Amino acid sequence: MLPAIITQRQSQLAELCRRHHVRRLEVFGSATTGEWDPECSDLDFLVKFDPGTRFADHSELEQALRQLFERDVEESLLPPVGRGHSHPSLG
Repeated sequence: MLPAIITQRQSQLAELCRRHHVRRLEVFGSATTGEWDPECSDLDFLVKFDPGTRFADHSELEQALRQLFERDVEESLLPPVGRGHSHPSLG
C-alpha cells in the first residue's frame, strides 16, 4: 500500500504527468516497502517520458514533484524502448 502522501495527491500527480509528457510513472523504494517514514523519507520515482520530450521537462518535473510532496524526490529515468524490445517487469 502506498503512503497517503501519494494516494491523496493522485489527481495532481496525473496532471503533472500530462503537463510534463510522462508516459509512465512508478513509485519504488521505501514508499513501496512499508519502511517509508513520513517525517524524513524522500520519494523515489521511475519515469518514462514520451518520445521527443524536451530535456527541460525532466528537471521541471522533478521540481514540480518536490513542490507537490514538500520533500526531496529522486527520479530514475527508464530508457526508451526500441522496436521489438520491452522493459522487464518491475513487479
